[in-house]
Amino acid sequence: MSAQAPVAEPGAFLVGNYQGVIAASPTPRRIIVRVFEGPDHRMAAYLVQLDQGGMDDRQIADTVQLLSSGLRAVFGGRTRYEVRTNADGITMTGSYGSGATTRPFTLRRNTSDTEYRATNAPAARFVTVAKDVQIEVLDWGGTGLPLVLLPGLGSSAHVFNTFAPKLAQRYRVLGISRRGYGASTIASTGYRTDSLANDVLAVLDSLKLTKPVVAGWSFGGAEMSSIAVRAPDRVSGLVYLDAGYVYAFQDTRRGDLFVSAAEVRRQLETISLASSASPTEQIAVLRGLRERTLPDLQRDVPISLAALTASPPPPPPSRAWEAVPTYIFNGMQKHTRIPVPVLAIYAYPHLIPPTVDSLTRAGMLDADKTTEVQALAFRRDVPTARVVLIPNANHAVFTSHEADVLREMNVFIDGLATLKQNW
Repeated sequence: MSAQAPVAEPGAFLVGNYQGVIAASPTPRRIIVRVFEGPDHRMAAYLVQLDQGGMDDRQIADTVQLLSSGLRAVFGGRTRYEVRTNADGITMTGSYGSGATTRPFTLRRNTSDTEYRATNAPAARFVTVAKDVQIEVLDWGGTGLPLVLLPGLGSSAHVFNTFAPKLAQRYRVLGISRRGYGASTIASTGYRTDSLANDVLAVLDSLKLTKPVVAGWSFGGAEMSSIAVRAPDRVSGLVYLDAGYVYAFQDTRRGDLFVSAAEVRRQLETISLASSASPTEQIAVLRGLRERTLPDLQRDVPISLAALTASPPPPPPSRAWEAVPTYIFNGMQKHTRIPVPVLAIYAYPHLIPPTVDSLTRAGMLDADKTTEVQALAFRRDVPTARVVLIPNANHAVFTSHEADVLREMNVFIDGLATLKQNW
């Protein structure tokens, strides 16, 4: 008796790509929602933002439901997307936003003639940085000084697909997708800041890049600061694209609970029974705990206690890739100096869309206070830094104020006296 073929999911007729444009700020964005049958023949979906992350940067749906009216999919994250197929099986309506503020959009099932294609798609290669760990490297071409781009947390290097070709008119431009994102390996370890920075250094070695300028957006600043402290001779300069926050540089007058806690965890591992550290190394760690780390933690706890108790814990991750941000935050390390030439660009004050609700507006205003303090600390405590404030910009300042960022980067790079001898 022959085995029966698996029965297709009832919503199989909805399988396909649905595409459209959302009226995002500062520029409209093309998105694609792909509905497909998973290996278990259950319906699944993913979303891509074609002009930011590219087809390789997929956001998997948290929820997919088959309803009497069609299919419903929800994509969580900083910005929440919800879509539903319509009865015609051709269109999909949805909304996106954060908090109580959402905006509608409509997607339409594509054909071979109407299919969106990525613009400015870079060439891609992979560099093996550790056993079973490969890092995606994007190449937008160009000639001259090498310029390496590091994305923020939650993004792959495809986030620079629009910005990078403008840089490639003057520089040799590459991008690195950190482990856990894009097409890079989702590893179970290696997410401490120094380890992520080591991945970057391994890529530089593999591609034989001599003293490039490295530009990082958002959390990319953490890897850059690690490189600056441990291998300052490997780079000509660093560009922080709204990236000079506590994960990249800690104001010793204020501190940060999460960074201090991560530092305590790291030092406690060194003096644990399972540690292979020598007695001399353990003594040094204990002295550091007594003289610096524990006093910092004691200072930071009262500042953060109220905010932490007011925030409910997030649900535990159900998929491997969902745990990556937690690994990275737990692996944050403290940086109090950056001994290389620096351009630090801050979006300040950040643009607050007029449509956001009062709670979101209040949160953004509070965040701007942190930005102001960090920018002042950077200017005061990093003597090699040029700090630039761009008002009414988005966190992705290289998209909202592309011309301003390009101008500042060109001036900074042109002014680096050590570059010409390395070309």
